[in-house]
This record gives sequence, C-alpha cells and structure tokens, in this order.
Amino acid sequence: MKANKKCPEKWWILFAALLLLAPLTAFAEGEPEKDFMSKDEVISLIASNQVDVIATLSQTCGACHGADTKYPVAGAQLSYSYSGHNLGYDREAQNSWYANGGGCQQCHTSEGFIEYVNTGTNGDYVNYPSQPGCFTCHDPHTTGDFSLRTTAPVKLVSGATFDIGNGNLCANCHQARTAASSGVAAGTLSSHFGAHHGPEADLFLGVNGFEVPGKSYSNSAHTYVVQDSCVECHLAVPAEGRYSASPGLGGHSFYPVAEVHGATKVNTGACVSCHADMGQDGEYFSIKAKADYDGDGTVEAAQAEVEGLLERIVNSEGTGVLQKSNPPAYLADGSWNSARGLEFPVEIVAAVWNYKFIEEDRSLGVHNTKYAVQLLMDTIGYFDSRFDMSTRPN
Repeated sequence: MKANKKCPEKWWILFAALLLLAPLTAFAEGEPEKDFMSKDEVISLIASNQVDVIATLSQTCGACHGADTKYPVAGAQLSYSYSGHNLGYDREAQNSWYANGGGCQQCHTSEGFIEYVNTGTNGDYVNYPSQPGCFTCHDPHTTGDFSLRTTAPVKLVSGATFDIGNGNLCANCHQARTAASSGVAAGTLSSHFGAHHGPEADLFLGVNGFEVPGKSYSNSAHTYVVQDSCVECHLAVPAEGRYSASPGLGGHSFYPVAEVHGATKVNTGACVSCHADMGQDGEYFSIKAKADYDGDGTVEAAQAEVEGLLERIVNSEGTGVLQKSNPPAYLADGSWNSARGLEFPVEIVAAVWNYKFIEEDRSLGVHNTKYAVQLLMDTIGYFDSRFDMSTRPN
C-alpha cells in the first residue's frame, strides 16, 4: 500500500487507534447515537481512503493527548494526584483494596462507583479494585467529552433529596450512611458510630443532625445560592490564578485550603463572586461570625467559632461536655472511650452524633454555618447550664 495523506505508511498503528476510538470517531462526525464502528467498517474506511486518519485522530485523541489539547488533562491529573480521592483518607494511604466489600466499594473503588451509577447497586466485591480516578467521574471514551458520569438527583438516607446541579455527582458518596432518626438510641457505641465520615450533602441541605424537639432549625445562604454545590467551590481556580499557587489547592485537588510555599492558603476563587472582600484570617476564610457563638468573649471568623464549639464538646484538656459526661464518651486526651460494655443514655448518644456529624464534615461549618452552630450550641447547652445560648442563630 502506498503512503498518502489519508493512509500513512504506518497505517496499522492508526488502525489500532481507530478501533479503540471508534465511538469517538462517530461522536466527532456528529453522530453520538451511532453504534461503535465494527472492525470491518474501519478496515473498509481505511482501504477506500474515505477517512482522513490523521485529522480524525487529531480531533479525537488530540482533544486530550498531545501538546495542544482541548481539555487540560495533564494539569487536571497533576492536581488530582494531590487529592484525598487519590491519596486516601487523610492523604495517608490509598484504600480501594481495603474498603472493597459490604457496600464500601461504591465510593472507595472506581469500579464500584461506576457499577453503582449504572445499576443502582453493587455486588459482593470488585475484582482488582482501583482508586477513584478520572474515569470514575467522567467517561470521555464513550461520550467524547468530559461531562460528568451522572448528575441525577440523589436520595439521602434521611429521606431528603439532594438536587443542586453538578454537585449531585459528589452527593452519591459524600452523604451520611445512617439516619439520625434510627441511629440515635440508648445503648453501647463503637468508635465507628455516627453519620459515617463524610456527611457533607446532609449538612449542606440542613438535614440529619439530631434536632432537639421544640427547637427550630434553618440554613445558611449557601444551601440556596450555590448553584452547582460541591463542584462550584471545590474545583474553583484560586482568585489570583494558578501562578504562585499549588496544584494541591483548588482544581481537581478539591481542597479549598492547602499549604503553599510552606504556609496555609485558602482558595477564595469561588467566594469572591458573592463575598467581594473575602480574604484569609489565619487558617480560616475571613468571613466573621454574626456573634460570639462559642462564648470565648470574641467574635471570630465563622470557622473559628465552629471550631470553638467543637472544642467545648471534646478537647485536649479533658474539659469537653462529652469528656465529663457519665459515662464519658471521650477520654481526657480527646480519644474515643473504647472501654467495653459501656451503656450510654440517649442524650449522650445524640451529643456524640452531632459532634461527629459536624467534625467529620470537615468544613468547620462552611457548608452550612447556621445549621452547624444550632446543632452544636444545643448539644453544649443541654449538658452545660452556664453556656450562653442567647447568641444561637434563629
């Protein structure tokens, strides 16, 4: 076969690529509904010189792979390499092999998440699981772009529906696994008790905390004005651009706070559209609280106030309400009380629920400051009659 523009001398290499990228070829030609091209169809196209192989590969492979790409894949991968999704819990160890079974594979493995999105369920375990990655959330070799794998509304275990734009994808995993209505009851507790390590969607909606009967609860503005919820803030590029920042801040790292040049830096990129004067206050976003919620005599940044409330419940000095309760749920050093056979009354169980609900959300109230403060103040006020409840938000 003679070499020409449409069928280069090393055509067999391109032929293999076309076989792999047949669905993208159809997409590039404006026919996303067409079935995958068969082997014979590809051979026929190449042999008849009816397809410009180089141009087709440029439009398909070249969109992601090459020196001048449509999608910034290399940069996104670099940013993602810093993320908790890639590095595992507390960025210490990847856990797809460990958390592979019992339903955990839905969120801790790429294969389990894809299976769940496609079928609504998971099998017993995944053979050769892998850490969540690009193709967990995107399916470019099928869709021809980097649209999200799903943005369907998500039914939370509390019964509420999370339906806030592209963040619906995240809510499939970043939600409570137990409802407070069924989980809070007198009895023994383990260190794993609670909403389960990532109830961000629940807090964002203002649901599934243990709400004291007779008290009213409400939400901060974020619940109503952030159109794409998680995605809008966690993937934002730093306000001043990437220069002098870090791939571990914003973007596909998903971290709104990171270390840059040895110092803590917050990413205000998504904030400034509503909070024009947003800045940094130590390790916190600079938005001031509306009152001295934690009762230390100073109105601080909202995150600092929430942290202060958490420390009134459990701290390193042993003075928190759950460290002085009977029996204590936490020890004087702040660690969980793992003594066997302890029976906890429902009031302590409810307090543990609310403490872990806010602590394991890990935003220090940013996701829903008002609801977080209400839950924590009610928890403290039940055990400490001297605690000033007059600043509780309505």
